[in-house]
Amino acid sequence: HTITDPEELYRELRRVRTCGYAVDNEEIETGLRCVAAPIFNHLNQPMAAISVSAPTVRLPMDKIESVAKDVQFCAHQVSQRLGYK
Repeated sequence: HTITDPEELYRELRRVRTCGYAVDNEEIETGLRCVAAPIFNHLNQPMAAISVSAPTVRLPMDKIESVAKDVQFCAHQVSQRLGYK
């Protein structure tokens, strides 16, 4: 399921920037889904990420937004401790 079309990849990158999280939808492994959010440093630069991975049966697409909110919350907490404002 890896995105190989450049235009599709650019659309996905725009979506990630807008939403603030990325989804690996069985791209690295069939049956595995991942939701990730960036961690920012004191210079407001992305320096790491935090993610949650689960089998697709435990992380269906209709739960992505809910999980993403939790992942983003945790990423924001870490970012703040690193001096992000």
